[in-house]
Amino acid sequence: VPFSDFEKKFKGPILQTKKVLALFEPWDEPALLTRAWCLYEASIAGKHGATYEVAIPKEQETSLWAALSADGMQPLLDAFDRVDVQKAQASSEDDRRNILKHIDPIIDPDSAAPSAACQELNVTIVKRMREAFCRITESIYQRRRDLAGWLPYKLLDNVAWVLSTPGGSEWHGRAHGVYEYGRAQQARDLMPSHDFVWLLMQYDLSLRKTVKDAAGKALCADIRQQAEDIVAAAPDDAQWAPARVQVLRTQSHLAHLRRDDIAQHDLLMQAIRLGRRHHIGPVLLAGILRNAANCYLIRKRRLDRLDMLREAEQLLRGGNRASSGYAACCEQLATVLSAGNDDEKREASDFYRTAEEVFCRLAMEHHNSFGRFQENNGKLLYDRGLFRESQERFMGALRVYLVGRGDNGVFDLGNVVDRTRVKVGFSLEGLARCALKGAGRADGLAEALSFVSTGLRQQNEREGNRQDYLELLPCRMVELAAELDPQRLDNGQQNDRRGKGQQYDSAGKGQQY
Repeated sequence: VPFSDFEKKFKGPILQTKKVLALFEPWDEPALLTRAWCLYEASIAGKHGATYEVAIPKEQETSLWAALSADGMQPLLDAFDRVDVQKAQASSEDDRRNILKHIDPIIDPDSAAPSAACQELNVTIVKRMREAFCRITESIYQRRRDLAGWLPYKLLDNVAWVLSTPGGSEWHGRAHGVYEYGRAQQARDLMPSHDFVWLLMQYDLSLRKTVKDAAGKALCADIRQQAEDIVAAAPDDAQWAPARVQVLRTQSHLAHLRRDDIAQHDLLMQAIRLGRRHHIGPVLLAGILRNAANCYLIRKRRLDRLDMLREAEQLLRGGNRASSGYAACCEQLATVLSAGNDDEKREASDFYRTAEEVFCRLAMEHHNSFGRFQENNGKLLYDRGLFRESQERFMGALRVYLVGRGDNGVFDLGNVVDRTRVKVGFSLEGLARCALKGAGRADGLAEALSFVSTGLRQQNEREGNRQDYLELLPCRMVELAAELDPQRLDNGQQNDRRGKGQQYDSAGKGQQY
């Protein structure tokens, strides 16, 4: 059957019923997340305004409820992060290729090069699936809450966290409703628990992210005071240590917002001592150590900062190394090490590489963080004189920031958005610097310059204003391009402020000229 005929038959029921019901089996890693037709079905539902709902087998509902009681939801969220239409499978290879061509008419189905249209669709699909899963989670929660009458505070906290994952005021409002149920439930309890204090701290954090009016701020203050009063009356033992640490962590953040560096430092040090003494969970303690390493007073003491980050990395390494949190810790450690001696710079490169490997294992190579790892490692490798390796990292960063390549084999600079303008500029500058050193292919310099000229031409065609696009890239890149090939840019754009240095500074932004 021709694909076009099958597609019409496939679309028909969706357009008629305006509803899609997908089966999440198993619920924590649904097979449909890796199937091309299932993802295509979700995209059609979104395109034509059909509702998208999910169902889980009745026998798996108990497993889902147990996971909500024991912090077991992360596997599903990781599975959402791995959704990639280009990597999805179909029983018919022709179907897979046709689906990709329908999504992106210019895509090469056999190429690993990322497609902007496919990545945009990935985001849309995951958003709809997250929301659908949250609706079924909320339905199960409400049904079991009405039957049980009383629910563990840890479970309530996890339900609220799941409901907040799609983002937006509506979903945060639903999460806040769960938190408020927990507060009302505690009012009926004889004794508050440490899990309830943890729930209060998470509620406060969610409110501070989403509610900015006076009433919201007053509610935050009331919640924090309630938690502090409970902790003050609680015994100083291992059972209460995580809740007490979380209260101190929140107080330190508020001190940071007040610009009270001394109070922030003292509160974080108190939380670290308490966490070490009572052997709290490694993830929580590592988080406190990373917070302290960013504290202003610690940043001025480089060796202390390094010690804290190394301890945090060791704590996370001993647990689940395949986590984005571990990758972020490696990046933070590499950033500090990159300003040190040659041995520390080599170690920093290793940590950046580790962060990249973690994201590859999580199938998260399309995330901007992955591009940042490669960009920063590229700067570091350049300073170490490893120009070929540096060039490869900058090229990798651009593939993330700019997503795809055009038909002419040049990155499309015409679609640079605000959040990646500076990142693109630094990567382009790094690529040009590597080309100056003769790294990579012989046409490396010409390609680097073509990135700039293509972007200038596209911007000129679209808006007729070349100067506007020049401002999207760091001045140093423009100066490098003009210096290396003056014919590429108008003479009016060539100023005397040409870049003389070839090294990046410790902030990774290029030597000041």
